[in-house]
Amino acid sequence: MSNTVTSCKNCCFAIYKGITQTGCSQNRFLYLEPINAYDEEKEFCLVPGQCMFHRSQAWGQDAANDNLDVLDSTPFPYHAVVMGKNDTGKILATIQSIMNQYIPPTKITVIRPYGTTSDIKTIRLLLGDLGIKWRIENLLTDEFPYHKNRGMQELALTSNKIPYILFIEAGSVIPSSMIKDIKYHIYVQMLQFAAITYDITTDVMFMATSIWTYYRLATNIGFEILDAIILNNILSGEPSCKDIYRILPSNLPMSQKSLSYTPEMT
Repeated sequence: MSNTVTSCKNCCFAIYKGITQTGCSQNRFLYLEPINAYDEEKEFCLVPGQCMFHRSQAWGQDAANDNLDVLDSTPFPYHAVVMGKNDTGKILATIQSIMNQYIPPTKITVIRPYGTTSDIKTIRLLLGDLGIKWRIENLLTDEFPYHKNRGMQELALTSNKIPYILFIEAGSVIPSSMIKDIKYHIYVQMLQFAAITYDITTDVMFMATSIWTYYRLATNIGFEILDAIILNNILSGEPSCKDIYRILPSNLPMSQKSLSYTPEMT
């Protein structure tokens, strides 16, 4: 567990009565349990972890003048990894779906499977016009000691330093608000999660890079990462899909119901 704390003392959202902090104008204390602290100047709060909404007094003054929104102004970097197929059209449709997000990715990597007939020139042309970092990886063999998706993931993320990852199968199309919704749950509601899927399939999966790296290093290469999380939960005596969430196609709020349960009605 991280020992990091964030001090509210000089944050523009701290509410004071005299020298004593009494609250947070962003309602962060609904999700972060404050710790009382003081110094020779003020009585203020500390919150565990890194509060993504902490802003200076100068930022608060600029925000009032420029009508800035704290959530919109908080970066949410993620690496989109498209696990390709033989159909060039499906790859292009998925790339476009990703770029239609209200929050576009920091980087896109396209993995082309061994022996694919997809048109690499056409894919390159689209990626080159996006204005973000991109990469194409090609599988040189179809013989892996691990599941094919995990092999694709490891090929794309060996040196990845971007905090979040979106894995998406070519042909999948996601609603333009999906990443924005995920950001809200993580940054505002402080969602603690191992993985987030879209609908009841695993064709689309969102993870923190640190979580993916842990399970890559700590689990058998014969297991897909999501299966490894489920197995770890079972061995720990927890519900099999603890901390695995899914977003429904109708954009209803996130549900913590197990992936193995009957899908919710939408």
